[in-house]
Amino acid sequence: MTAGHWWEPGNRDKSLPGVLLEDEEHGWVLHLDGSFEEIDFGALASAGTPVAIPVRLPGTFPMLVGTTSQGKLISLVGCQVLGGSPNLLGSRGSLRLWPTVVVHGVHFQGAADFRLTSLSMRYSHLDAWAATSGFSVRYATNIYPVEVTYAKPEAVDGVLSGGLKISIEFWASGPSLPALTNLSIDQQCWLTITSTVDLPFKKLLEDITDFANLISLGVGEPLRPLAMSATCNAQDPSGSPVTASLELIHNRKPIAPTSREVRHWEMLFILPEVRARFSELMATWFGRDEAFRSLCALYFGTVRSPSMYVEHRFLNMFQALESYDRRTFTPAPEKMTAHQERRDRILKAVDTSDQKWLKNQLRHSHEPAAADRIQRLVDKLDASWLLSKDDISMAADFRNYYTHFDPKVNQRLPALDKRFLVMHNLAVRLRVLCELLLLDAMGFSRNEVRERIKSTQRLERHLVELAEEG
Repeated sequence: MTAGHWWEPGNRDKSLPGVLLEDEEHGWVLHLDGSFEEIDFGALASAGTPVAIPVRLPGTFPMLVGTTSQGKLISLVGCQVLGGSPNLLGSRGSLRLWPTVVVHGVHFQGAADFRLTSLSMRYSHLDAWAATSGFSVRYATNIYPVEVTYAKPEAVDGVLSGGLKISIEFWASGPSLPALTNLSIDQQCWLTITSTVDLPFKKLLEDITDFANLISLGVGEPLRPLAMSATCNAQDPSGSPVTASLELIHNRKPIAPTSREVRHWEMLFILPEVRARFSELMATWFGRDEAFRSLCALYFGTVRSPSMYVEHRFLNMFQALESYDRRTFTPAPEKMTAHQERRDRILKAVDTSDQKWLKNQLRHSHEPAAADRIQRLVDKLDASWLLSKDDISMAADFRNYYTHFDPKVNQRLPALDKRFLVMHNLAVRLRVLCELLLLDAMGFSRNEVRERIKSTQRLERHLVELAEEG
């Protein structure tokens, strides 16, 4: 609970007392004793005729700032009104506000002024993926005494376009003092993005989330945000420019759910394996073209939603691959010419009155079938070990059944009691094909990735064994 006075930037003379409380449903909610909107009852009374008193609550406040009873500064960004009461005769009114972001340590002049010079995020699974320790332990022959030393590991940096730097940093808290019966040093790994100029919070958040997606690809599970901090340009009480350190709370439930613990030997790649080419890897990842970004949007959106129905997971992974192939595959010119000539011959062979209709029906006749698109990607990645021709044919039948219902396709699908298990297994294989495509684009060796998928049992941990026919 944080008590203080709150006001809109630049309007401190209309500050209101209020308490920032944390609840289970919304996180931090500001309870204001009063309302910023005032009703001029004198003007209404002088109108001479009955006037309806406007009774309404505001929708949102882009920015509110406050000072706690201890003098600490807080900025609340994107405050949505949850409820309250208007300012009527005999009542000050009240408001309940749900901020999107809570910023401790500075006052911004408005939502457009919410700009930062760096943003740091701590995520689940990040420490295991970093697989980097600053501890060194040396034992005597009889175990005791034990000699422990600690040196904070050096950060790993990469330079991006637009004056951005991306870093993996190691922070340490401790040691706890005095060291009488125990000693504690806690090392944590953070992702940081730094800019040479002020940038909007949203821009830095998008970039650091994209960075976390790459790590999630290696981990095999979505990364869940745990903590956030930042720096910004500010002024001290004398008006001199300073760099302010901030604590931020993104006051919305994380999209990524809590997932199982993953050990570093279960991951497709970890930091020590890519440290030497980290800057190159970052440049490639952040330089992805539109085709890869479309694939990533469907892939990571699905991975972050494990409770999604199997039909949706299957269709999303299939569509991610299909859309990527459509954006990147260019048929050979001679094949396109031959197809055009054949279509023209067919159109000339029908009555003029039917040509317009037939031409419209054939406008997508040059497009490959869905199964052909998946097969082409499998061939490109030498991934027949992952999806056989029968697997691809079955996947295409499932896709066509849900997108272009046809009773004939339904007859080719498995029996109802096995249908969803087969679809689940195909969704798992299509997901791994997406991962192969992304890792291949990042410069990972295909043979090495294939062996890592086998050694980490990437497929076995997710596939469901089907019962044999009785």
